[in-house]
Amino acid sequence: MFFKPNESFYTNIDEDDQEYNNSSGGANMTIKFNRPQMDIYRNLDIAKFVTLTDFAGKKFRIEDSLKKIAWKFVDETKKIADYDCKKATFHNEETKQDIIAWYSEALICSSGPQNYWGLPGMILGIDINDGLQIITAQKVTLTTVSKELVVPAGGKRVTAKEFKKIRDEHMKEMGVKDGGAGGTRIIIRNN
Repeated sequence: MFFKPNESFYTNIDEDDQEYNNSSGGANMTIKFNRPQMDIYRNLDIAKFVTLTDFAGKKFRIEDSLKKIAWKFVDETKKIADYDCKKATFHNEETKQDIIAWYSEALICSSGPQNYWGLPGMILGIDINDGLQIITAQKVTLTTVSKELVVPAGGKRVTAKEFKKIRDEHMKEMGVKDGGAGGTRIIIRNN
């Protein structure tokens, strides 16, 4: 994540692909997982965001207003990447997820990874649904940002509401409903 006091740019970092090896009955199997693109630009002065993401083999540029998150502050602290962090929580009614954020008031930008922001300092750790997904800063390097932060470009321009409709329709087509309770269905298309 790159940030200035009132704007930020978050992206997945290039790292070794996740690789899982399994040997069973004399056969070896290797599975590699790549993360989809996720570039998020936030401008806190004008309360807007732009996200460029891959979904269902297509690129989308989601442009919309930032929605305020109803964080609840908790009297608990811990260190992340050598920074003292405070705890905040909220329950996302739309996704039915419990979110824990760890933020540092020593870093003045009110931003964080993925869609999380709005605390009195940089969010350095996120825990979604008690460990279902965890994002933690490994290292913070403070340098002077000499250029403007890049607003993502490309992809089909949609609002957050339009993207949610596209995503929900695709998930329904895939047989996923009620947060994934519909089982697994694989579609292979030759383009």
